[in-house]
Amino acid sequence: MWKKCAGVFFLAGILLLAGCRQKESIPVSLSGSSLEEENPADTLAESSLPGAEIPAYEVELPEELSSFAAAIWGEVYEFPVSWQEFTEKGWEYRGTADQTVDSRSYLEGERFEKDGNVLYAYILNPETDILSVEDCSIAGIQVDTAEPEGAEIYVNLPGEIVLQQSQEQDVRAAYGEPVDCYESSRGVVLTYEYGTYRSVQLGFDGETGTLRTVDLKNIEIPEETAPVSADVPAEVQAYREPEGPGEKLSENVVQYGGVYYRLPVPVREMEKNGWSLCGEESDPAVEGGQYGHATLERDGIKLYTVVRNSGEETAAVRNCLVTELSGDLDTVKVPVVLAGGITLGMPEEAFLEAAGEETFEKAEDPENGTVRYTFYRGDSEVDCTEVTVDSSLKLIREIRIVCNNDQDLEQSSSAEG
Repeated sequence: MWKKCAGVFFLAGILLLAGCRQKESIPVSLSGSSLEEENPADTLAESSLPGAEIPAYEVELPEELSSFAAAIWGEVYEFPVSWQEFTEKGWEYRGTADQTVDSRSYLEGERFEKDGNVLYAYILNPETDILSVEDCSIAGIQVDTAEPEGAEIYVNLPGEIVLQQSQEQDVRAAYGEPVDCYESSRGVVLTYEYGTYRSVQLGFDGETGTLRTVDLKNIEIPEETAPVSADVPAEVQAYREPEGPGEKLSENVVQYGGVYYRLPVPVREMEKNGWSLCGEESDPAVEGGQYGHATLERDGIKLYTVVRNSGEETAAVRNCLVTELSGDLDTVKVPVVLAGGITLGMPEEAFLEAAGEETFEKAEDPENGTVRYTFYRGDSEVDCTEVTVDSSLKLIREIRIVCNNDQDLEQSSSAEG
């Protein structure tokens, strides 16, 4: 069963995850992920899919999943849609009659029913005033066909993907590699993200591999009145590409795709080296001192990353700093080389020898068959280098570097000089 919760957009704040409290507004920064902390596959019920043949509907949908379009019983919706449009198609709200939504807030998991069939919706209030639900928009839906109440809801998605019919390989072929793939005994959940609060989660049955859940959310953040500054923040202007590999992992120097970077690195610097900014999948601008999301693409590989605006005024995303770089052997197949020559595919024993006496925390994940080594930078509980090793092959499968602020490193470099 889908959980019910509320969220609110704050124009200032730090990067954090949203929790759930019934009928209350939860602070969510513009940079935070709205995905719940629980494993998404836990929402997949263990019942089998209905055996009835899925009806064939003749529908015209955009090719891109990022259009947030879907057809339910052959009727096309492009979320967000108005309350009136949604209810005129026969969906009846089963929540509290006098329910309101706080300004710049949304409700999640609100129950709607049509002819005995139930789905759950995101109700969005993008305005600065408190509104009744009937004055809000429907910003997305959650459908679970493993539940009896959702078993007869038939949904078509872009790219000829059909709920209760398509397989995981069909989805990957239609939409490319997801930003996240969660696997458990109950099934697989693929997550596709297209900016802050804009995502699609698709869940597949663990036995049949059939698509049986969809969580489509297009919560559009209103444009702010503050203009986007044409000035380039000082930290971005001061950036200088390192000449070679660092001596320690704590220096946050990485050779990424054949080019040396020191994190955080300006988006515009990566554009100079062949990466293209995917505007539709990125935040167009980020407020001063805040975080946002950017999607970069090169040679057909997409990198989903977090960016920070180091200035005081709102800046275009290309004038922000990339705070995370990652590469792995499965999805983001970008060559990554750390200090000491640590790279993807390297044997675990050789990696630990190259890391030398640097302190790390070790965490084993038996379910996924991996071991993660985390090297924190100074006293930071956020900035770090993570190296994930395949427990069976004893080889590095993934490398991730996170650095939100390089101030400490600059100070230490000045002192040495």
